[in-house]
Amino acid sequence: HRRMLPDNVTYNGLMSACVPDSHWEAAALLRHEMCLHGVRPDVITYGAAADSCSKAARWHSALQLLEAAAQRGDLKTDVITYSATLSACGGQGQWEQAL
Repeated sequence: HRRMLPDNVTYNGLMSACVPDSHWEAAALLRHEMCLHGVRPDVITYGAAADSCSKAARWHSALQLLEAAAQRGDLKTDVITYSATLSACGGQGQWEQAL
């Protein structure tokens, strides 16, 4: 009997499910759990997490995610991550932070 371990697809799917209901804290916990289990977050991970922050009006958290992705160096963020971060900032009147 072989135990299956969650991978990026599993975690990213769970994080994407957090977006519609603005469960940004659950998405953040999932990203942390990924790292604890040796699963490296990818561009989809950061996009889903930033989108959940945007839906929950957590502009500061979305900016932190974008910065974390940029610090990785081996990860190129995509239009989804930038768009979600801009939306989070703009929606809370923090458009200058997005610059």
